[in-house]
Amino acid sequence: KNAILNTIAFKKRKVLLNEVYIPLTLYCEDSSEKIIVDGYNIDIFKNSNKILITDTAGMGKSTLSRKILLSIIEKNVGIPILIELRRLTKDKDVVDEIIEQLKPINEELDKNFILDLIKRGDFIFFLDGFDEISITERSKVTSDIQTFVSKAKNNKFIITSRPEDALSSFGEFQKFQIMPLKLDEAFELIKKYDPTNKISDLLIKKIEDDEIIRNIEEYLKTPLLVSLLYTAFEHKQSIPFKKHIFYRQVFDALFESHDLSKGDSFERDKFTKLGSDEFHRVLRIFGFLCLKNENKIEFSKDELNAIIQSSIEYCPELQIKSNDLIKDLLITVPLFSKDGIYYKWSHKSLQEYFAAQYIFFDAKEKQNDTLR
Repeated sequence: KNAILNTIAFKKRKVLLNEVYIPLTLYCEDSSEKIIVDGYNIDIFKNSNKILITDTAGMGKSTLSRKILLSIIEKNVGIPILIELRRLTKDKDVVDEIIEQLKPINEELDKNFILDLIKRGDFIFFLDGFDEISITERSKVTSDIQTFVSKAKNNKFIITSRPEDALSSFGEFQKFQIMPLKLDEAFELIKKYDPTNKISDLLIKKIEDDEIIRNIEEYLKTPLLVSLLYTAFEHKQSIPFKKHIFYRQVFDALFESHDLSKGDSFERDKFTKLGSDEFHRVLRIFGFLCLKNENKIEFSKDELNAIIQSSIEYCPELQIKSNDLIKDLLITVPLFSKDGIYYKWSHKSLQEYFAAQYIFFDAKEKQNDTLR
């Protein structure tokens, strides 16, 4: 599961993380040390068994965690367990999630046996996405994580998050940031996305123009934005300078993507039968309601249905069924992915784009109140 890269750039094919991973560089705030991460590197834990990696959206925190996890398995240097922190609630703590991951489908696991193993050590726990914990659950989940870390001190821990004030409660963790991509690293990443080199060569040639590179420098420092730039350029061979136009181009690329195996004229029908602008409008409302709803990006089927139903009520003139919209978001306009019983945005920044568009276009005279 962790070996397959789930990114918006590759909705048409399955891509292994190792095929497109670019070694990211961690920078330690305390020691000014830089560590290149091309797998499990013991130097990360040289000064502490507790590591905190914070950075902005799309810098590759989750991808880096999965790369280290795969390397740990290959090198047999411990037992890695990845816990997506958004899954934790008041009623489901870290140990519950570990047991859920480890237990076979047809039998229960002895909780005390697992606790004994954890007490012994040899585990490397990846606590991914602290910023994605539901706001209403955050204080309880934070307290639970702190208790777990203090009691399981014979193990190693990596927490990843966007910068958050609440992270100050993990003061004993050594802090790292991910260094921005250099230009040659961004180009290497673009080439990895395109085995034929047709699109990548054309895109790189355009980027190398001095005026363009000045305008899109920000896109080239972040792995997510590099992948979205490739997606947008593959669809419409132009490079938008403004970020909202850039994200709109990504949406258009996903909405209008052709199934090349069926010939150029084939375009997959949308289950909702909506046009591009109507679909965008529904997503603006949907993105805003997701952001307003405790800033969640992952939902159970019932939670997702409820938010979609509320979104549909904003546009009564559009005849939309909730199930059709979910199918479109997973298949024909793949802004969502399914992970077991959960449905989640391909990336948090996409949800934020649609929410911002809602406030700009649809909130109108209520803009001030909405922003407050």
